[in-house]
Amino acid sequence: MHPTPRAPRAFLHRLAVSVAAALVMPTAIAGAADEPPILKLYADQMPRGCTDIEFAPDGRLFVTGGSGGSGALYKVPAGGGAAVTLVDSGLFTPWGLRFGPDGDLYVADFGDPKKPGSGRIVTIPAPGQTKLFKGGLDAPTGIIFDRDGNMYVALSRQAKVVKLAHDGTLTDYAKGVGAGASEPIGQLQLDKAGYLYAAAGPNIWKVAPGGRTLSKLIDGGLGQATGFVGWTGDNFIVSTNALHELRIVSPAAGVRVLTNAQLPEACAVGAMPAEASVSLPMGMRMFKGSAYVADQGCRNVRSFELPSPNKPQPTWGKLETHYK
Repeated sequence: MHPTPRAPRAFLHRLAVSVAAALVMPTAIAGAADEPPILKLYADQMPRGCTDIEFAPDGRLFVTGGSGGSGALYKVPAGGGAAVTLVDSGLFTPWGLRFGPDGDLYVADFGDPKKPGSGRIVTIPAPGQTKLFKGGLDAPTGIIFDRDGNMYVALSRQAKVVKLAHDGTLTDYAKGVGAGASEPIGQLQLDKAGYLYAAAGPNIWKVAPGGRTLSKLIDGGLGQATGFVGWTGDNFIVSTNALHELRIVSPAAGVRVLTNAQLPEACAVGAMPAEASVSLPMGMRMFKGSAYVADQGCRNVRSFELPSPNKPQPTWGKLETHYK
């Protein structure tokens, strides 16, 4: 499910940073609003790694991690810091997690990849406990709730998103999202108008309300898109774990790289993109004006302040490509 973490490069850190800065940073910055954000450490001490993240309204952060029958759920205090293990057994490969309208925390457990239908959705009634909500699912990954309390679940191997009512009724919602196991579906998002977005392979898909129409909103350029957050309009900040990068994308402006995969240190913090790097970035969230990303390889969560939505094309990203 996860690529091998990027190995450190065998060249000098100072040289790498200076060369990267010369390539990706503008020769002049118009003002403070255009200065690059800083990628900072937010939470660590998650030895089984990090897959997806979810904030409680009071600022506590919950993180899934682990695989192969050694799944875990971590809790981070409001404001960040060291994580503590909330659930250390009973999860095979926990993936997406969301708070439901009932206040319960729901976790998608991918299950055993050798056993189709072993995936499930569970809730966390108390520390150290899981409670089955829906079983018999085939490799569930991303989940999200709509305003009516329905859950949408990505089933990667079947290249579709299903709708799960609170009474357990399961119906197909959108088919043909990605290409199955070769393009696993990652995170799901819903906007205020009811459009659903799904990261899958190098693309981001958009599903009209009711599941009526499926379209490829971002066509290529993302390697293996895993997590993403909507920024403004159809602009997204995306974690691409196969490329070991964070990228900002939009149908009109193309792709900009927000981290530096050439740094010798795969988990560097610093000014983006020249001095910041990620290893295996996974799930993302926005919370109080900042973006947060779980890094499976670095086994931590890092954050950076989002640029102003009044400037949808920041000068601090390195332009990679434009769409057709």
